[in-house]
Amino acid sequence: MNPELDAPEAHAYADALLASGLGEVAEIGGATCMTIRRFPDRIFSRVMGLRTVEPLDEIAAFYGDTPWWVSDSHGLAGELEERGFARDYGWMKFTRGLDPREAHSDLDVVQIEPERSDDFASVVARGYGMPDWIKPLAACVVGRPGWSCFVAYDGDEPAGAGALYVHEHVGWLGFAATIAELRGRGAQSAILAARVEEARRRGCTTPTTETGELAEGRPSNSYRNITRAGFREAGVRANFRAA
Repeated sequence: MNPELDAPEAHAYADALLASGLGEVAEIGGATCMTIRRFPDRIFSRVMGLRTVEPLDEIAAFYGDTPWWVSDSHGLAGELEERGFARDYGWMKFTRGLDPREAHSDLDVVQIEPERSDDFASVVARGYGMPDWIKPLAACVVGRPGWSCFVAYDGDEPAGAGALYVHEHVGWLGFAATIAELRGRGAQSAILAARVEEARRRGCTTPTTETGELAEGRPSNSYRNITRAGFREAGVRANFRAA
């Protein structure tokens, strides 16, 4: 996997964590270290861009007793395992071109402004099963520089959400979620298509996204939605949990 594909993702999460006031971000040894100490999940409490194991002691001191992971895009698996890190569920990274994607849904996909930020945040929190107090993490990015946020509506009810974050002409597609009882109506396919078009409009060279790698017993709906939208596998990024 090309490590450069991680840069917009790392910048996006760091921006959201700092803007919301819910998280902490530190640059240590060239790596981006992020955490929400009240919610130490693999998505938020992790290190990205780690090129060498040399700063691991300093990074461990930053996290203290908070659980944390390394998203390894630089081939450090052997060295991390020697240091006691345990291999965890990995994420497949994807890329695609900028050709248009047609998607059909009975839901209405809208690019939203800050006055509708709660619609976006509510879907993200409910879709990921996160507590309500974490909603500002998603709400704060609506209208921020670099971000474009979309909501799929069933009438006036928000059903699905997804964001595009642009960093150095690479567009990261993240924060994708759908309310459980409104799944199966094409929300994510339509939101993926809208974000690809927005990436093209904003002059991106490459859209990129990720989801959990295919594994027995793991859900694969997101994986199928992404590949149906024309994305190609760019390689699995392994995750390692600190001992």
